[in-house]
Amino acid sequence: MDVVVAGQGHVGRSLAVRAAEVGDRGVGHDLDQHRIKQLATGESGGFRARFC
Repeated sequence: MDVVVAGQGHVGRSLAVRAAEVGDRGVGHDLDQHRIKQLATGESGGFRARFC
């Protein structure tokens, strides 16, 4: 399944990670440039991958 996640805050990132874990392909979108730079450089911003 293809998934688009609008917003990469705690809920959006959790949803995107969980979708990837079950084999879905996805795109995350956010307007916050700081958050985008964090994600692009691999920083999680305190995010825990097993949140879901």
